[in-house]
Amino acid sequence: MNYIIIYINNNYKFASILENTKSSCRVNIIPENLHQKISIKQIIITLKTPDIIKFIPQIELITKDIDISLIWDMMDDKNTIEELSILYFGDNYTEIQIIGLLFAVSGNPIEFIDNKDGSFLKSTIEEQQKKRFILDIKLKEQELFDKYYTKLINLSDPNFPVGLKVIKLIHKPDKQSQEYKSLIQASKYLSLDPLELLVKINIITDVSDCLKSIFLLDNFPHGVFSLRQDIKNINYQIEENPNINIFSIDDKFTTEIDDAFSVNMDGDNYIIGVHISHAAIDKSL
Repeated sequence: MNYIIIYINNNYKFASILENTKSSCRVNIIPENLHQKISIKQIIITLKTPDIIKFIPQIELITKDIDISLIWDMMDDKNTIEELSILYFGDNYTEIQIIGLLFAVSGNPIEFIDNKDGSFLKSTIEEQQKKRFILDIKLKEQELFDKYYTKLINLSDPNFPVGLKVIKLIHKPDKQSQEYKSLIQASKYLSLDPLELLVKINIITDVSDCLKSIFLLDNFPHGVFSLRQDIKNINYQIEENPNINIFSIDDKFTTEIDDAFSVNMDGDNYIIGVHISHAAIDKSL
């Protein structure tokens, strides 16, 4: 069987060739046993060893034993995996060694930049520092996510940070926060709506009050207030007046004009009229 190493889905994988054309081939990806068509350009190494899969334990040992610091010191700004194999193992490197080296170098994204074609760039010290800083942040975020998620799926209080407005987890949330991510994933796992989950763990105790808060945030984001504090509750008796200008809000295609409004002055006050047809109030109908 013809084995190859291919680059697919951001990984280097073993595969066996099932069918060949000039520009592509159909392969069986190992160990997933997944048949897929790939471009010839995705083939990184063509192997001669017919039973290379039997040597995977040895390849894994070589991968672990590779001195990454030495590789980094030895390489130029850019090297192919073949060039790196000569530098590290000598001219007579084996297929097992080149595969082990490929997995070792591609598995260290801090020190090396993978060109995804079997060649690698050497990360500068400054680039490594930036990558380590970003990696530290990601590790801390993952640790926080795991802590919250484990608590949530066990229906326990995740102990979100003090000061966190829980309403913000379900109303216009920060979708990058670990609190939100863990809540969404735990809800999916438990087949619950996020609000239901928050109620179950007693973080939200009054659903009505919560929904009211969401309504107010949606419709009155700046708060509810009155422009005038001296408005009296006056019960106007509006009599029929054919001279009032009434404006319909029905569109031009309507078959019945029965929704409208009017604005009229009464001294220093405005009378806002809301006109809605209601046949039931006229007994003669």
